[in-house]
Amino acid sequence: YLNLFILERERAMLFPDYYFFAERRLVNHTIETRKVKNLDDCELFCYLNDNYVSLNFKKDPGINPKNDKSGHICELNNATHLKYDSDLTYDAFFYYRGSKNSCDTYSLCQNNATCQTGFTIKGYRCLCPPGSDGEHCENAFTPFSLFLISFFKFLTDVDECKTYPGSCYVYATCVNTRGSYVCTCKPRYTGDRRNCTASGTVNSLKNVQKKLFIRYVGINPLIPTLTACSAPLGMDNQLKLIKDAQISASSEWDGNHAAIQGRLNFLAHPGKRGGWSAKNKNLNQWIQVDLLTKTTITQMATQGRNAHNQWVKKYRMQYSDDGVNFSFYQMPGQNFPKEFIANQDSDTVVFQQIHPSIKARYIRLLPTKWHNHISMRMELYGCEGTIATGCNPCKNYKILNENDRESSYSTPTNGPESCDDQLPTESDPAEWYRLMGDAGTKMPTKRVDAYHCGTVWSGWLDGAHPALKDGEVHRTVCFSDRPTGCKHTIEISVKNCGAYFIYKLFKPPGCNSRYCGTD
Repeated sequence: YLNLFILERERAMLFPDYYFFAERRLVNHTIETRKVKNLDDCELFCYLNDNYVSLNFKKDPGINPKNDKSGHICELNNATHLKYDSDLTYDAFFYYRGSKNSCDTYSLCQNNATCQTGFTIKGYRCLCPPGSDGEHCENAFTPFSLFLISFFKFLTDVDECKTYPGSCYVYATCVNTRGSYVCTCKPRYTGDRRNCTASGTVNSLKNVQKKLFIRYVGINPLIPTLTACSAPLGMDNQLKLIKDAQISASSEWDGNHAAIQGRLNFLAHPGKRGGWSAKNKNLNQWIQVDLLTKTTITQMATQGRNAHNQWVKKYRMQYSDDGVNFSFYQMPGQNFPKEFIANQDSDTVVFQQIHPSIKARYIRLLPTKWHNHISMRMELYGCEGTIATGCNPCKNYKILNENDRESSYSTPTNGPESCDDQLPTESDPAEWYRLMGDAGTKMPTKRVDAYHCGTVWSGWLDGAHPALKDGEVHRTVCFSDRPTGCKHTIEISVKNCGAYFIYKLFKPPGCNSRYCGTD
């Protein structure tokens, strides 16, 4: 990673390479859009605002990078793809870059506090709303208590600026008043006391950039952690789990540009160039990996040629079980090969998700567009076995979205009644389900009257939903056609995925029973 700190600030922000996706855009979470000169400036804007944690970048091909012109689109987001996976959409013109967001993973903020990532030894901080305080805003006060506190402050005139030096944003000035304090943004910064950012165009960041302190916190193998089925399969030069004999190519410029140098992060050194380079520049070139066994592929990564001005811009992918008969990867509903966006320079790692995933033994990458010459380095990610059992359930679930499943829906007394016969039995392999759309977003935790949810025996969760830190928990679902008690019960599992819940459901007892949803 590359860790950036501004000397006046205490925010540490990490943009891992494996959270960098071509042809992807996070929607519904953009707070601000700017015109920038390059991706670095877009990242800097994201870093400077404490509420921003990811970005979408759209490059304007008409801009000459040698000119000091800000014209590329920079969309700044207050969420990441890890919490809102369904909002990470395909867009051929955008790149998405996410950060490590501790608020999604570790936050213990309470009482509707705002969590901001990158602060304190915990990795985040909690901004308490009026009426609460404490490290996690765990102390809530009654209106009368707030009155007494304010009155005491007024009588004693505590200097909050000295007592609580972090009350104002780093680019804001704290001014003590009797019984309170005010924060104002410093010159050349605009916003409120929580967020003061550099005003004007990206050129105003030049003075800020001079204060940057850049610290390398580790040059490690790029190991994606998005799901349990996204482990590097071994082309990375720092891993080398895939042997040289498993790597081949359509052609090689010579022995110093061999296919075995097409490993991600392979570096040029005396006698060996920094990547695989084809002998010919045409659409018949490819680099191939034999995984020895059928393997689920969920992601690919590419680089250009190290220490040389050559890279692949776009490529297609083929897969095979026997090494003879190959199929092009296509998106569902399309009858032509998908073309993947690759690189714009020699060394930046660009990741591409394979969704839906494939299972194959042989993988080929076939360049279709390149800069100067066909030269590349690559890695594959996935797992042995099937994706259904190998991946994070928060990213692999089935959807229940019927409008008559919602708990307020009254089942017609003259039918027809719906049931959940399609769900697996308790002896079948378990599957995860998510409630969405007209069905609601979660299961109700209060009794649902009979003849609702499109059935007779309405099912609700007898207990609270888990917190994010709880992981997978067991809960009881109650089905009943009477005003008290449960006619039948069934044990399920529930998991908090951050922005939504998922449920490991089984077929209910009887076709007049059904799981309900609510908002």
